[in-house]
Amino acid sequence: MLSLIRYHLRSLAFRAPLLRRMLPANDNDSAEYWDKILATSHKTYLGGPISLEMRAAITAVLLKRYAPTGSPSIIDVGCAGCELAKAVSFDRYLAMDISPYAIEKCKQDPAFKEKPISFLASNLCDFTTDERWDAVVFNEVLYYLDVDQAVSEVYRYWSMLKQDGVVIVAMKHDGKSQAIFRSLKLKWLDGIVWQARSKPDYRIRIDRERPGYLMAVLRS
Repeated sequence: MLSLIRYHLRSLAFRAPLLRRMLPANDNDSAEYWDKILATSHKTYLGGPISLEMRAAITAVLLKRYAPTGSPSIIDVGCAGCELAKAVSFDRYLAMDISPYAIEKCKQDPAFKEKPISFLASNLCDFTTDERWDAVVFNEVLYYLDVDQAVSEVYRYWSMLKQDGVVIVAMKHDGKSQAIFRSLKLKWLDGIVWQARSKPDYRIRIDRERPGYLMAVLRS
C-alpha cells in the first residue's frame, strides 16, 4: 500500500514542472557511489538477474528492427555489465558507465576479446564526440537526472547520430520516467512495457522489487 501511495504521489508531482523542481535531487550520481554499490552487490547490476538479460534481449530486437543498418555503431550509456553488447551485432560499440569498477569488469570479460568495442568510465553529462553513430541506448540512467536535464541530454546525444539514427530509452516504470518520456518531442517508433512476474498475473504492478520497465525507440 505504501508503495502504491508513493507511486501516485510521485506521478502527480512530476506532472507539474514547478513541483518536480522542488523535489530533492538524487544523491547517487557519482562514480564513488556506484563503485561502492557494484563492488558489494555487483550481481544485481553486472550480470546474473534475468531482468538484465531480458532487457538486453528486447533492446537487441529493437536495434535489429529500427537501427539504420544490421550491424550498427552503438553508444551504450550506462552499460553496467555490458549485457547488451553480448546480445547484439555491431560494427562499432562504445560501452560507457559512470563506474570505473563496472568498466574494468567489462574489459576483463573474454566475450569481448577481439571485438570492435571500446570502454569508457564517464558521467553521461561529460561525454562528447565528433564521431557519428547509428544508435544511442540509455539503459536505466536518465531518471538519475532532473527531468529537464535528462531531456536535454537526450537531445545532445541526438546530435551525435547519423541520419536515421535512433535513440532507445529504458527506464523503470514510475512518475519521473513518464515525465521524461512526455517531454521528449521525438518521433515514437515503438515501445514496450516489460515486467518479470512471480505468479500468473500479467498486469503491470507497482512493485519495488520487480519493477516494470518502459522501453521506447525514438527518431527525430
